[in-house]
Amino acid sequence: GGDVSVEELLRHMGFNGNPFGGRSRRPTAPEKIITLDINALDSFRGSTQQINYKREVACNTCGGSGGDRTSCGTCSGAGYRMRQMGQGPFQQILQETCPTCIGKGYLITNPCVSCVGKGTQGEFKSMSITLQHGIDDGEFYRVENSGDFHNGIYGNLLIKIRMVKDKLWEKVGDDLIYNNFLTYEDLTNESCVVPDPGIVTGK
Repeated sequence: GGDVSVEELLRHMGFNGNPFGGRSRRPTAPEKIITLDINALDSFRGSTQQINYKREVACNTCGGSGGDRTSCGTCSGAGYRMRQMGQGPFQQILQETCPTCIGKGYLITNPCVSCVGKGTQGEFKSMSITLQHGIDDGEFYRVENSGDFHNGIYGNLLIKIRMVKDKLWEKVGDDLIYNNFLTYEDLTNESCVVPDPGIVTGK
């Protein structure tokens, strides 16, 4: 019975005040996803593919800070705040993103002239990858630290494989299918020519 503060309620739950505070959390960056279109022969051969994409890198002028910063007064630099819902013993405690700093924990007081306070600049990057024999639709390749710059670190790059249709070849499970379109005269021949799909890399 009676009113109970958020801090006191959390202490009774064993969190010693704030379950999200008092512990350093490793900064993370969202992973960047790009799509690579390949066909059945690319998968069969394990071919090398050239990838060109755009990513956000740390600004050369401000080093990714965006300019001069000051700690957010609304959330005391945490990037979030605790919100108490309900009355009496039926209370719910929610963690919500700070509306002032939008979860960053800081405010830009003097924006960088090069990135206008964003902290990043666009960069075109090129790389080549060798496909694994039999790679299929929806599978991923992960390249560490090749994604966008966020919160002082670079995120990973996810390359999503998308199989596109080919007129003559298709992949069904682990099978490579050749579609041969025959005329009536072709059917009278004793044999037909199937083109060589190529040598499998590493086989």
